[in-house]
Amino acid sequence: MSHADRTERRMAMRITTAVSALAVVLLFPAQTAAHTADGHPARIHDGTCEATGRVADQLTGVGATVSLAGTPIPEPTTVGTASSADIEVSVTTIPDTLEHLVNDPHTIVIYESDEAMDHVIACGNVGGVRLEQGDLVTWLAAHQESGANGFAILHDEGGTATTVTIYLAEQSEAPGAPDATPST
Repeated sequence: MSHADRTERRMAMRITTAVSALAVVLLFPAQTAAHTADGHPARIHDGTCEATGRVADQLTGVGATVSLAGTPIPEPTTVGTASSADIEVSVTTIPDTLEHLVNDPHTIVIYESDEAMDHVIACGNVGGVRLEQGDLVTWLAAHQESGANGFAILHDEGGTATTVTIYLAEQSEAPGAPDATPST
C-alpha cells in the first residue's frame, strides 16, 4: 500500500470516527456565539477541567474562518438531511507530543468568544479511547449549561507534534429527534 493510500485511509478513518461518535451525542440548548473570524477560542491547558493551569498550546478557534497564521479556512460543507447537527471544526498541529499530553495532565478548553475568555463553554481532560491507528478521542463536555458538546481527536505526528481536531455542536435537541408523543 502506498504512502498516499495509507494517508487517505487514515483520513477516512478519522472522518468515520468523528461522524460515528457525534451521532450518539445528545446535544443541549445553544446559548453561545463567537466572533466569526476567530470562532470559539480553544486552548490546551496544563491541569484538568477542575483545576486549569497555564496555557500550554493555543489552538485555532472552533468554527473559525481564519487560522492562527492568518490564512483563510474554507467553510466545511454540510451534507445530508436538513436536520443534521451543525458541527463546528478546528484543526491545529501543535509542537507537543501526544505522549506528553497524555502522561502529564492536560485539558482542552473552549471559550465563548475572544471578548468572553472567562466563559468556558466546553472542556475535556486529555484522555479517552485510543483507536487502533493510535489516535486518541477525548470527550468535550458542555460547561455551565452552554449546550456545546463534542470531542477532540488527537493524532500523533511521528513523535514530534500532535494534530488536534475538534468537533463541537450546539443544539437544542438531538438531530432528527422524533416526537416522543404517543399516538392513540
